[in-house]
Amino acid sequence: MIKEIESKLEEFLSFAKKLSGREKQEAQTFLNHLFEAFGHEGVIECGASFETSIKIENKTYYADLF
Repeated sequence: MIKEIESKLEEFLSFAKKLSGREKQEAQTFLNHLFEAFGHEGVIECGASFETSIKIENKTYYADLF
């Protein structure tokens, strides 16, 4: 199992190196691929959500993944 995860993480690193680094355009793709590298079906299937609003002292912030 560890070797399989290591292999998937290597594939993920190869994928991530091709990204431009534009957070607004690639955050969700990056995070979904990361979850898949650890053997999950995807982010949503794990019960997480993207761009969740969080209020702190009457200000709204957004978490890329919650």
